[in-house]
Amino acid sequence: MLSIVDAAADGDRLGELRALRLILARSVNSDETPARDLASLSRRLMEVGREVEELEAISSQEGGDGGVVPDQEFDPSAL
Repeated sequence: MLSIVDAAADGDRLGELRALRLILARSVNSDETPARDLASLSRRLMEVGREVEELEAISSQEGGDGGVVPDQEFDPSAL
């Protein structure tokens, strides 16, 4: 898994969100996190999770890995 900095540098929005989700989950789970911060961190964790799911769904609809799709042969009679 890429770090959030690496994902941002690569322009990988889904990677950024996945890294952020992991950071948020660790913060929510940490005994060091103040109780006053848990509600906002939990809410943001849920929001980021939804964004990840949305981008993953879009990615799978678009062919997943963005592979090359071969061109079809041109048929001038179709015009």
